[in-house]
Amino acid sequence: MRLIHRNLNDEEKWVSEYESLVKYISEGYEEIIYEYTNDLSCRLFIQRAIENGNSEVLVMSKRVKRADIKLKQLLQKTKQCIHGDYPKSYFWFWGVPKYSEELMNEAKLNNWV
Repeated sequence: MRLIHRNLNDEEKWVSEYESLVKYISEGYEEIIYEYTNDLSCRLFIQRAIENGNSEVLVMSKRVKRADIKLKQLLQKTKQCIHGDYPKSYFWFWGVPKYSEELMNEAKLNNWV
């Protein structure tokens, strides 16, 4: 039997990366803040695509919502945006993983929490 493999489009990659990131955070994320905000770029790309009405991302909206719900449970809210100047609706930039000693220390040091 011959399996046909297709390449994922950008939108599918972003959603898969986001789901993987949320899983990694749930298992104990121990990277530095630079890596963390870089890893969150997949969620930023998803958001921009949603705001632009990208049908490829809209088809996967249930997957994104499930990952969002899980991520919200894993984050300690911060007093300010940890990356850039995004509004609070970009919740992923308004929190750090509760169970990441590295990022919680960074948040305390910067008076984010």
